Amino acid sequence: MRGRPHAEILKQPHRARSRRGNETVTDTHLCDCRCNRAAHPVRPHGCTERGGVDEAAEQAFEQYFRTRLDAVRRNAYLLCGDWHHADDLAQAAFVTLHRKWHTIREPAAVDAYLRASNAYRHFGPVNLAAGGLNEEGLQSAIAAYTEAIHADPDYALAYAGRSLAFADFARALVNGPEVGGYLNKAQLDAHKAITLTPDLADGHLALANFFAGSLELSGALQEYERALALAPGDARVLREYGAFAVLIGRSEAGLGAAHRLLVLDPLNSMNHFGLGVSLLFARRYGEAKKAFTDAKALGQDDVSVNMWLGITYYLSSDFERARSTCVRAGEVNGPWCLAMIYDKLGRHTEAETMLAKVRTIAGDRLAEGYADIYAQWGDTARALDWLETAMRNRDPYLAYTKVNFFFDPLRREPRFQAIERALKFPD
Repeated sequence: MRGRPHAEILKQPHRARSRRGNETVTDTHLCDCRCNRAAHPVRPHGCTERGGVDEAAEQAFEQYFRTRLDAVRRNAYLLCGDWHHADDLAQAAFVTLHRKWHTIREPAAVDAYLRASNAYRHFGPVNLAAGGLNEEGLQSAIAAYTEAIHADPDYALAYAGRSLAFADFARALVNGPEVGGYLNKAQLDAHKAITLTPDLADGHLALANFFAGSLELSGALQEYERALALAPGDARVLREYGAFAVLIGRSEAGLGAAHRLLVLDPLNSMNHFGLGVSLLFARRYGEAKKAFTDAKALGQDDVSVNMWLGITYYLSSDFERARSTCVRAGEVNGPWCLAMIYDKLGRHTEAETMLAKVRTIAGDRLAEGYADIYAQWGDTARALDWLETAMRNRDPYLAYTKVNFFFDPLRREPRFQAIERALKFPD
């Protein structure tokens, strides 16, 4: 949150600026339903099976869009405090809604879904990329999805959205038995979404997210591939499929998805950021630096970019630049990467202080992250101890194990190899 909005700002008329230079986002960007089967392998709302346009449905959506756009924008601004980001949130929410407009039965459910979508997109993926989630904000997204479901119990898209939020809650905000409880809710909602609408890409994406969070990696891959087949041009599907493909060692497929996102929206900083992370885990450090630098130039100068850019410098043995970047990487991720950087700079006391700081904030929840640090310090025994703790906790970040560069000193160790086998990475 970048501060409370001034009341006068909320009275602005809608003149949303997209990331496409100085172009203004208007209803024509969102309501243009081109029934081109090559461009839309999954039939978008408003298009008939024969490739025509359902004019009545289009007019209904356009009317809803015009009457609700300002309210949705202002709701998004209240969440993030930035009009450009609010425009991005609102546009993404309406584009998703447009695809499934023909399934809508209750207007109250639509309003609640859009509020939930704004909250989830701001408090969920963005903050998770930075290493943490805003608990209050994510709870507000869950509450709004629940409101949408109460208004329309057959609203598949709302079940899919709530599933993603539950899975993120389990991944980053709870410990112990609560993790299983939230993951169970995520699984139930994902299955409900697919039962209601079997070809809903968002439902399969939600189920993939649940499987990935549960370390059922083969199941996750199957569902990501299904989501991609259903919606090959969907930005969220491309982003999540691409990231997961790289993590399980399918670098070319993952990078292909990331590059396709850039073709679809080259001025979206998150697309450059995602490409940078994928290039980093593919060990293409020079290209990763450029992608992160491009993301910063487009406005995403936040803790997530600084953390991953700092790690890229670290892996390139540019330790001083890594240090100056990671000091701006947030209260948890900053000390986490500085613990490794200070050790390489010979500042061992400061490295220990950084580790202690992370332990104070995060406790045992970052077991996999502590294994990273000890592996880089050359303390193999403690690194493996923490990895085994992470396995007992079913730490979702163990999905990084196959491509995690920090674990390279451990790969010949029998205990490490046993962990990697137990994770059952897809072939």
